[in-house]
Amino acid sequence: MSETTPARLLGMSGSLRSGSYSNAVLETLREKFEGRADLKIYDLQSIPPYNQDFEGEKRPAPVKALLAAVMAYKPVAIMATSRGSLGGARCLEHMRVALDSMLARVTLAREVTITASADKVRNGRLVDETCLGFACTAVEALLHEIRLWRMAERRAG
Repeated sequence: MSETTPARLLGMSGSLRSGSYSNAVLETLREKFEGRADLKIYDLQSIPPYNQDFEGEKRPAPVKALLAAVMAYKPVAIMATSRGSLGGARCLEHMRVALDSMLARVTLAREVTITASADKVRNGRLVDETCLGFACTAVEALLHEIRLWRMAERRAG
């Protein structure tokens, strides 16, 4: 992979609602980083609730595809949106714990919490410049971490 190859990013929204504020943020970031990052928004709608009867080879195809897309030791940026004043801050702490248990590497960027999202999203896009700046900074940190991993892999390989 060359230095100019766009990084492949996978974005997921915890909200399955069409028109969710989280999806609006992801769509905005996809547009902002076009050419530098290939951000695919993963639709979690097809992921069924966990059922231990369907482990291993019995896993449903959408679960297998998700597991293949999110292997261990990958860098991750986390963000939260909310209509309320906490902006999903508590959710971020739980996400960090879950991601740590999956051996993901949460980037060392400021956590992004977008509060009062209804006032900051218009026509399916994040329009609040301050919040967009924080979100872009988190993606920049993620891209930086990916570049570092690429350099380390080239030196090791």
